[in-house]
Amino acid sequence: MIHNSSEHQFQQAKSQSRGVSCDMSSEAIMRRLDIVDELRELANDLLNAKRLGPVRSAQPPTAPMSSNSTSP
Repeated sequence: MIHNSSEHQFQQAKSQSRGVSCDMSSEAIMRRLDIVDELRELANDLLNAKRLGPVRSAQPPTAPMSSNSTSP
């Protein structure tokens, strides 16, 4: 019986982390529709966005070579 209880708690936590809800009130449904609308607008913005260039990896700048260094 302990296994079923812990499994149920795990599944409930997993559902909550995904934003799953059993609340079917009109307020909850309207809130979900607002979220969907915001996500749709974001997707459209990303679709229409202008690409600025390639993504570069974040690396610290290299130190400039000093003028006293000897070259081979």
